[in-house]
Amino acid sequence: MTVTGSKESRDELAGEANRVRSKLLDAVEQLERRGHAALDLRRQIRGHWRLVAILGGLLMVSTGGVVAVAFQRAAHAAQRRRRARWILAKTLWSHPERSLRERRPPLLDAALSAMLAALTSVVSWEFRRAFRSVDGRALPRPLLTETGVDTTAREAESPRPRRARVAMPHQACAASDEP
Repeated sequence: MTVTGSKESRDELAGEANRVRSKLLDAVEQLERRGHAALDLRRQIRGHWRLVAILGGLLMVSTGGVVAVAFQRAAHAAQRRRRARWILAKTLWSHPERSLRERRPPLLDAALSAMLAALTSVVSWEFRRAFRSVDGRALPRPLLTETGVDTTAREAESPRPRRARVAMPHQACAASDEP
């Protein structure tokens, strides 16, 4: 390619561009085929039938185990209640002050503690955000405005009165420094 404006170099560049373009289109088509193959459920089951069979068997065995445990617990419920009553009577006789106290499951206590912690965190975050103050005065929250949109018409139609903006000491100094 000695001369950039010659007909031969343009043809060579066009041919190279067509080759690169066709290579790129082939790659895109290959990616589409692979994507469709990955999302085709029947093809995946045919390709991984052993894994599907093992998982199905494990699911059936675990379901059977849960059902067996439920039946066993139901069959021995009366015996468990009798034993619990007997333990309660012994505990009541030995420690009358401790035995009638209401007890909650530890998992319920942990869940309640986690929910209370999350609620406290959210509420305190909102209060901190709403009441950040300088010199003991609450700062007004900034108005959310869209770029290029005039909000004065919307504010005039608003039934709520607008809050007055309070200039903070550091803002007043910055404004007085400008010429």
